Amino acid sequence: MNAGSNQVPEVTQPLLIEAKLADGQIELSLTIPPELIYFRGHFPGFAILPGVVQIEWVMGYSKRYFKLGDSTARTMQIKFRQLIRPGDRLQLTLTYQPAHSQIQFVYANAEGTLSSGRIGLEPL
Repeated sequence: MNAGSNQVPEVTQPLLIEAKLADGQIELSLTIPPELIYFRGHFPGFAILPGVVQIEWVMGYSKRYFKLGDSTARTMQIKFRQLIRPGDRLQLTLTYQPAHSQIQFVYANAEGTLSSGRIGLEPL
């Protein structure tokens, strides 16, 4: 038996349930998998999604849906209000403002905003 045959693939992305794109804004319905690799050690017994991962997802989805190519973040502002935990279902809303070279984002659930902020992009 191959030693690597019982390895589980590493989960790095949320489960995308639905995407609605309209007029420079995208609304993504997501479920956060409990087996996400970013929960390992962050924190034992009380897993939370790190802020750097939230930013990474914002950039990844923005590049995908707004066709930003190889744009990189120049500046970032983020405000954490509630923790994102394994199994959470949430909405990620991204708004692209090309005139300001920035993306605004909000992670929210039925109770309200979990985190929000904006990312200034290097000009395309």
